[in-house]
Amino acid sequence: MLRAWVDFLVDTDLPIFATLTFRRPVTQRTALRSFREMIDFTNRKLYGTRCWKKPNLLLRWAVVVERGVEGLLHVHALLDAPERDLVLATRHLERVWRKYQGIAQIGPVRSSERCVRYLCKTLPQDGQVELSRNLKKFPK
Repeated sequence: MLRAWVDFLVDTDLPIFATLTFRRPVTQRTALRSFREMIDFTNRKLYGTRCWKKPNLLLRWAVVVERGVEGLLHVHALLDAPERDLVLATRHLERVWRKYQGIAQIGPVRSSERCVRYLCKTLPQDGQVELSRNLKKFPK
């Protein structure tokens, strides 16, 4: 199953890798909700309040919540946006995350295979990958 996720995510070609941490302890549910809220906020900022009518304009993402060494949760994500908005989207997401949640490290993917393997490293220990609606679905 891990190999299938790695192959799928490498094929999606998401060019940005992000590690997003929290200032305070949060649950996995809260971590995912916070991530989705920041993505939604960024989509509305870039494309307007009615952006949901054009899903091909929205950010695409795959995200995994992971427990760090100290026991605190953090998020690893692969991201993509329409080409002209990629830099704006990552800057906005980084700024907003730092303001409201904690530390944001966002940068370009240098090796797709290595980033995907890092993202998926917790899958064997009961992890799961969440996908944006506009990212093609993982074949079961």
